[in-house]
Amino acid sequence: MSQTPANGTGAAPEPQDSEYASDEAVESAALAGAAAVQRLVAERNNLRQRVIAQQQELGSMRAANEELRRRLFVVHQRYVEVAKRVVGQLEQFDGTMRQVLQDGQNGGAPSRGAAAPQEGPSPEAATLAQRLAATAAPGADDDDILEPEPES
Repeated sequence: MSQTPANGTGAAPEPQDSEYASDEAVESAALAGAAAVQRLVAERNNLRQRVIAQQQELGSMRAANEELRRRLFVVHQRYVEVAKRVVGQLEQFDGTMRQVLQDGQNGGAPSRGAAAPQEGPSPEAATLAQRLAATAAPGADDDDILEPEPES
Protein backbone atom coordinates (compact mmCIF):
# COMPACT_ATOMS: atom_id res chain seq x y z
CA MET A 1 0.00 0.00 0.00
CA SER A 2 1.31 3.44 -0.90
CA GLN A 3 1.04 6.40 1.33
CA THR A 4 0.37 9.99 0.49
CA PRO A 5 2.79 12.69 1.49
CA ALA A 6 2.01 14.49 4.70
CA ASN A 7 1.21 17.76 2.98
CA GLY A 8 -1.63 16.12 0.96
CA THR A 9 0.07 16.54 -2.36
CA GLY A 10 0.89 13.70 -4.57
CA ALA A 11 -0.96 10.80 -6.13
CA ALA A 12 -4.34 9.69 -4.81
CA PRO A 13 -4.27 6.53 -2.81
CA GLU A 14 -5.08 3.37 -4.76
CA PRO A 15 -8.20 1.52 -3.60
CA GLN A 16 -7.63 -1.77 -1.94
CA ASP A 17 -9.10 -5.12 -3.10
CA SER A 18 -11.69 -5.10 -0.33
CA GLU A 19 -13.03 -1.76 -1.57
CA TYR A 20 -13.44 -3.25 -5.06
CA ALA A 21 -15.24 -6.22 -3.63
CA SER A 22 -17.63 -4.08 -1.60
CA ASP A 23 -18.35 -1.80 -4.62
CA GLU A 24 -19.05 -4.88 -6.74
CA ALA A 25 -21.28 -6.32 -4.02
CA VAL A 26 -23.29 -3.09 -3.78
CA GLU A 27 -23.59 -2.91 -7.55
CA SER A 28 -24.61 -6.58 -7.73
CA ALA A 29 -27.21 -6.09 -4.98
CA ALA A 30 -28.58 -3.03 -6.76
CA LEU A 31 -28.88 -4.94 -10.03
CA ALA A 32 -30.53 -7.88 -8.26
CA GLY A 33 -32.96 -5.49 -6.55
CA ALA A 34 -33.81 -3.82 -9.85
CA ALA A 35 -34.38 -7.23 -11.46
CA ALA A 36 -36.61 -8.26 -8.55
CA VAL A 37 -38.64 -5.06 -8.91
CA GLN A 38 -39.03 -5.72 -12.64
CA ARG A 39 -40.21 -9.28 -11.92
CA LEU A 40 -42.71 -7.96 -9.35
CA VAL A 41 -44.05 -5.39 -11.80
CA ALA A 42 -44.38 -8.05 -14.52
CA GLU A 43 -46.13 -10.43 -12.09
CA ARG A 44 -48.49 -7.64 -10.98
CA ASN A 45 -49.36 -6.85 -14.60
CA ASN A 46 -49.93 -10.55 -15.29
CA LEU A 47 -52.22 -10.82 -12.26
CA ARG A 48 -54.15 -7.74 -13.36
CA GLN A 49 -54.71 -9.30 -16.78
CA ARG A 50 -55.91 -12.54 -15.16
CA VAL A 51 -58.32 -10.60 -12.93
CA ILE A 52 -59.73 -8.76 -15.95
CA ALA A 53 -60.16 -12.05 -17.85
CA GLN A 54 -61.83 -13.71 -14.85
CA GLN A 55 -64.17 -10.75 -14.38
CA GLN A 56 -65.21 -10.99 -18.04
CA GLU A 57 -65.75 -14.75 -17.68
CA LEU A 58 -67.78 -14.18 -14.52
CA GLY A 59 -69.95 -11.64 -16.34
CA SER A 60 -70.63 -14.04 -19.20
CA MET A 61 -71.40 -16.86 -16.73
CA ARG A 62 -73.85 -14.64 -14.88
CA ALA A 63 -75.57 -13.75 -18.15
CA ALA A 64 -75.78 -17.44 -19.11
CA ASN A 65 -77.11 -18.27 -15.64
CA GLU A 66 -79.84 -15.64 -15.96
CA GLU A 67 -80.80 -16.98 -19.40
CA LEU A 68 -81.03 -20.52 -17.98
CA ARG A 69 -83.19 -19.28 -15.11
CA ARG A 70 -85.50 -17.54 -17.56
CA ARG A 71 -85.80 -20.68 -19.69
CA LEU A 72 -86.45 -22.82 -16.63
CA PHE A 73 -89.21 -20.44 -15.56
CA VAL A 74 -90.81 -20.67 -19.03
CA VAL A 75 -90.61 -24.48 -18.95
CA HIS A 76 -92.15 -24.47 -15.47
CA GLN A 77 -95.01 -22.24 -16.62
CA ARG A 78 -95.70 -24.49 -19.61
CA TYR A 79 -95.60 -27.56 -17.38
CA VAL A 80 -98.19 -26.01 -15.06
CA GLU A 81 -100.42 -25.11 -18.01
CA VAL A 82 -100.22 -28.63 -19.45
CA ALA A 83 -100.87 -30.17 -16.03
CA LYS A 84 -103.96 -28.00 -15.59
CA ARG A 85 -105.24 -29.02 -19.01
CA VAL A 86 -104.66 -32.71 -18.26
CA VAL A 87 -106.42 -32.44 -14.90
CA GLY A 88 -109.35 -30.68 -16.57
CA GLN A 89 -109.60 -33.38 -19.21
CA LEU A 90 -109.40 -36.11 -16.58
CA GLU A 91 -112.17 -34.44 -14.59
CA GLN A 92 -114.25 -34.18 -17.75
CA PHE A 93 -113.55 -37.84 -18.53
CA ASP A 94 -114.48 -38.84 -14.99
CA GLY A 95 -117.73 -36.87 -15.17
CA THR A 96 -118.63 -38.41 -18.53
CA MET A 97 -117.82 -41.91 -17.30
CA ARG A 98 -119.96 -41.39 -14.21
CA GLN A 99 -122.80 -40.10 -16.39
CA VAL A 100 -122.49 -43.07 -18.77
CA LEU A 101 -122.52 -45.52 -15.87
CA GLN A 102 -125.48 -43.74 -14.27
CA ASP A 103 -127.40 -43.69 -17.58
CA GLY A 104 -126.64 -47.37 -18.02
CA GLN A 105 -127.99 -48.18 -14.57
CA ASN A 106 -131.10 -46.02 -15.05
CA GLY A 107 -131.81 -47.48 -18.47
CA GLY A 108 -132.32 -51.00 -17.20
CA ALA A 109 -128.81 -52.21 -17.85
CA PRO A 110 -127.48 -55.01 -15.67
CA SER A 111 -125.77 -54.09 -12.43
CA ARG A 112 -122.02 -53.74 -12.19
CA GLY A 113 -121.49 -57.25 -10.92
CA ALA A 114 -123.29 -59.01 -13.77
CA ALA A 115 -121.29 -59.75 -16.87
CA ALA A 116 -123.09 -58.36 -19.88
CA PRO A 117 -121.30 -58.27 -23.20
CA GLN A 118 -121.33 -54.88 -24.85
CA GLU A 119 -121.20 -54.25 -28.56
CA GLY A 120 -118.65 -51.41 -28.24
CA PRO A 121 -118.14 -48.14 -26.47
CA SER A 122 -121.17 -45.91 -26.00
CA PRO A 123 -121.45 -42.90 -28.32
CA GLU A 124 -120.70 -40.50 -25.45
CA ALA A 125 -117.56 -42.43 -24.48
CA ALA A 126 -116.44 -42.66 -28.10
CA THR A 127 -116.93 -38.92 -28.58
CA LEU A 128 -114.97 -38.17 -25.42
CA ALA A 129 -112.21 -40.54 -26.46
CA GLN A 130 -111.93 -38.82 -29.83
CA ARG A 131 -111.77 -35.38 -28.21
CA LEU A 132 -109.07 -36.57 -25.84
CA ALA A 133 -107.17 -38.11 -28.72
CA ALA A 134 -107.29 -34.83 -30.62
CA THR A 135 -105.66 -32.98 -27.73
CA ALA A 136 -103.19 -35.78 -26.95
CA ALA A 137 -99.57 -35.75 -28.03
CA PRO A 138 -98.94 -35.83 -31.80
CA GLY A 139 -98.65 -39.33 -33.18
CA ALA A 140 -101.30 -40.82 -30.91
CA ASP A 141 -103.70 -42.95 -32.88
CA ASP A 142 -107.46 -42.84 -32.19
CA ASP A 143 -107.64 -46.61 -32.49
CA ASP A 144 -105.01 -46.97 -29.76
CA ILE A 145 -107.17 -44.94 -27.38
CA LEU A 146 -110.45 -46.71 -28.14
CA GLU A 147 -109.12 -50.25 -28.00
CA PRO A 148 -107.10 -51.68 -25.12
CA GLU A 149 -103.54 -52.80 -25.77
CA PRO A 150 -103.02 -56.57 -25.99
CA GLU A 151 -101.33 -58.01 -22.95
CA SER A 152 -97.98 -59.70 -23.48
